[in-house]
Amino acid sequence: MSARGTVVIGRAVTHGQALPLGIDDPVIAARAVRRALADAGRRAVDVTALVVASPDPIPGDVLAAFARRALGPWGADVPSAVVTAVGDADELAAVAAAELPAVTSDPVAVGIVVGLAADGTTVALCLGRAAGSSKRA
Repeated sequence: MSARGTVVIGRAVTHGQALPLGIDDPVIAARAVRRALADAGRRAVDVTALVVASPDPIPGDVLAAFARRALGPWGADVPSAVVTAVGDADELAAVAAAELPAVTSDPVAVGIVVGLAADGTTVALCLGRAAGSSKRA
């Protein structure tokens, strides 16, 4: 069980993202988000919040661009936040999960947390309600 009554319902890992985020196209980290959503049987329109943890600060405009890259046009409307911390990608994803706002009661609503490690490894987790964790048909 994760923060605020949610569980991990999708997970993906990618390697090779250039950091700090924004010096290059964040396609590799964005791919992890899309794969975590697919693993959970969810879509970008189901995302209610995005939290990214990184060892480097991420400016607001870079975070907004990442959200749009990872979630498509829906990313422009998803509340997003950054947490600056140190650790490996899994530890950073856990830090981000602790900062994720409560996921709505909608059974398909999910939150996305991303850990961007200094070595370029990205861990993306899709968090949803335990009762709503069944995949879309």
